[in-house]
Amino acid sequence: MPLYEYVCRDCGQQFERLSTYAEADSVACERCGSPQVRRLVSLVAAPRPVQGGGGCCGGACSCAAH
Repeated sequence: MPLYEYVCRDCGQQFERLSTYAEADSVACERCGSPQVRRLVSLVAAPRPVQGGGGCCGGACSCAAH
């Protein structure tokens, strides 16, 4: 389930909420209860390929893959 960030247009409160994509646009402010919230654009963390090492953890464990 994605984590969305919001800001309330009435009181200015910023908050995060775990919700499904279908529920993401029907959120009320946690502070004042206003339905006038705007979803913010968030950064996304994407995995990067591991350089060198190899195996399950880049060579830092004692698994049999090394």
